[in-house]
Amino acid sequence: MEQDKEMVTDRYDASKELDTKLSIENMLLEEYKYASTAAYQAIEDRARVINLYYILIGILATGLAAIYQFSGPYHAYSQLLAILLLLVASGLSFTFFINIIRLRQAFLESIICMNLIKEFYIQQFQRQMPGIEQVFRWRLKTVPAAERTGSVTFVMSYLIASVGSLCFATAVALAIMQLSHDLNIISVLSLSVAVVVFSIVLLLYTLYYHHSLSPHSEGSIQLEQAKQAFEREKITSTNE
Repeated sequence: MEQDKEMVTDRYDASKELDTKLSIENMLLEEYKYASTAAYQAIEDRARVINLYYILIGILATGLAAIYQFSGPYHAYSQLLAILLLLVASGLSFTFFINIIRLRQAFLESIICMNLIKEFYIQQFQRQMPGIEQVFRWRLKTVPAAERTGSVTFVMSYLIASVGSLCFATAVALAIMQLSHDLNIISVLSLSVAVVVFSIVLLLYTLYYHHSLSPHSEGSIQLEQAKQAFEREKITSTNE
C-alpha cells in the first residue's frame, strides 16, 4: 500500500511539473504574440498618425490661402485669423510630434520583449543545438537605437518639427507686422525675429526628441540592461 501511494505521489508530482512547464511555454508564446502584435500596431498607428497630420495641415493651409484670397477690405481681421490658424497648426505639430515619439517608444519596448523571449529559448537549447544562434538574424544585440538617424521616425519627426517651427515663427512675424505701423522696419524686423524663433523652436524640438529617445531614456536603458544580463548568463553557461 505504501509503495502504491508513493507511486501515485510521484506520478502526481511529475504530472504537476509537466503541467507547469506547459503553462510556462504557453505563457511565453502568448507574451511573444502580444509583443509582436503591439510592435505591428505601433507601425500601423505611426502611418495613420502621419497621414492624419498631412490631412489636417493641408486643410489649415487651404484655409490660410482662402483667408488671404478673399480678405478684401477686412485685411486686419484676416491677419488675426491667419495668426490663429498658424498657432493651431503649430500646436497640432507638437501634438503629433509627441505621438510619433510615443509610438517609437512602444515599438522599442515590444521589440525588446520579443527578443528577450527569443534569447531565453536560444540559451535553453544552446547545448542541444549549438548552431541555433546562426538561425536568428534579429537578436537582442541587433535591436536598432531608438534615435537612429535616417529611420522613418527620425525623418517624420523632423519634418513635423520643421513645419511646426515654421508655423510658429510665421505667426510671430505676422503678429509683429500687425502691431507695427512703421513700414521701414516691418520686413527686416519680422524676418529677423522669424528666423530666430524658428531656430529656437526647432532646437527645442530636437532636444526633446533626443531626450526622449537617447541612450539614457528608459527604453534604451532597459535594452542595455537586458543585453548585459544575457551576456552574463551566456558567460556563466559557458564556464559550466
